[in-house]
Amino acid sequence: GSDQFGPGSSDDPTEYLDTAFSNLYTHTAFYAPEDIHVEGDPPSVQNMPKSQLFSEGNGGEFRKSFHGYPKGYAQLIYSPNAFHITPMQIDTHNRDHPRADFVAGPLPKASQAPPNASYSGILECPCTDRIKKDIHTVYSALTKGGCSVPVANASECYAAAFSIGTPSNATKQTVSEKSIPSGCSVIRSPEDAVSSIYFNTETHGTSCGGGSEYSGQASALKGVSMQLDLNSKQGAHGQAFITMTGPDGVWFGVGFNASAMEDLPYAIIVNGSGEVMERKLANHDAGNEISSSVSIVSNTVVKGVRTIVLKRDMKGMTADHYSFNPDTESSMPFISAIGSGPAFAYHKFKGAATLSFAALDGATCVCNSGVQGSINGIPFHKDCWDEPKGDLIRQKNPTCWVDTYVGGLHCCHHSWILLDQDQNPWEDQVDEYHMKFRFWFQEYDPVAPKHQDLARVHWQTEAMS
Repeated sequence: GSDQFGPGSSDDPTEYLDTAFSNLYTHTAFYAPEDIHVEGDPPSVQNMPKSQLFSEGNGGEFRKSFHGYPKGYAQLIYSPNAFHITPMQIDTHNRDHPRADFVAGPLPKASQAPPNASYSGILECPCTDRIKKDIHTVYSALTKGGCSVPVANASECYAAAFSIGTPSNATKQTVSEKSIPSGCSVIRSPEDAVSSIYFNTETHGTSCGGGSEYSGQASALKGVSMQLDLNSKQGAHGQAFITMTGPDGVWFGVGFNASAMEDLPYAIIVNGSGEVMERKLANHDAGNEISSSVSIVSNTVVKGVRTIVLKRDMKGMTADHYSFNPDTESSMPFISAIGSGPAFAYHKFKGAATLSFAALDGATCVCNSGVQGSINGIPFHKDCWDEPKGDLIRQKNPTCWVDTYVGGLHCCHHSWILLDQDQNPWEDQVDEYHMKFRFWFQEYDPVAPKHQDLARVHWQTEAMS
């Protein structure tokens, strides 16, 4: 159980999650050591789950939603020794109105709440005029097969090639040749390593790729950059060299194949003194440190900037370690962050970008990936599915596309103000909240068990959109 109390309150349970002040959404988890074992435990106990997750939906307490289990069932866990909570809390406290009844405070112009609603419209995370959208055509590299949507003309080709990281000294040519891919491509000369951008009008050109060496470089955040150099024929599982650059004295890190922490990426973290750890990040949470698969090739600091070169197999050591495969994934989204101090903790700055791989010994095609965008610098991505798994595509629901998106979690990140720029009436009135936790449990009886484990399964609203 969990209790939340408003500012200045005593331990009065009548103030439990009063939505005149706040709305709280939580993910709560209990953990037991994975290797815990007590000699003599029966199999039914030894096979008990080592962790359990409890999650509650927004406003469930205010609606007095029933929380319970069928008779004879419970969430079982073997000797937990740790507890972790990930709260999402939105301040809805109207400082100008007494607490006797609910009156919404100021609302941004984008609020969708009806007049005199019994809730605050900012609970729906409207996109305020503080939000900056960046909408543009995105181009991507392809190292196998051919483009689904080719680049239309030579001028677009040259601009697109530079947008994915082609060196600025690359030459530009319009040709009609069957020996190179049709449309837009980049080919590096093996003699002088100079790249050439080709727009090939021949419609029966060769396929993209064909090599074994790939390279890509990108930055998602000022002060942090990453370069990947891959060779699929080096070693039993291919070789990856990861070059990370960031500020000395504070931690910085990169999460692979992710646009946000909710993608649960594999990450490499470098602390303020240059020590390296690998982690499996969780949703808005630090996650867990995992076994080390990298070795340090070099680690230098010049004028306050640390450059560290790491080496590991292209194939991940475990399922939690990302596997590089530029033949099937010619580009890779990634997130990066910088901390406030030397030890890994909550980030000070964060960003997201996409790294495109270029074939060093083959042709890299440049393709039109369509219109994409970002919200306040964070790439916008939605998994809206069509029938029968969802209705949003058929309904052309605005939540699926960045240009029509008007509200939701993409406009509701940590410390973002959910009012318009001309609205900040209580800047000097900061509320302080305290969380109090109570746990009720029942010891499991292995001789005459009264409960069996209840597996929690949920299908997220509108198929992960």
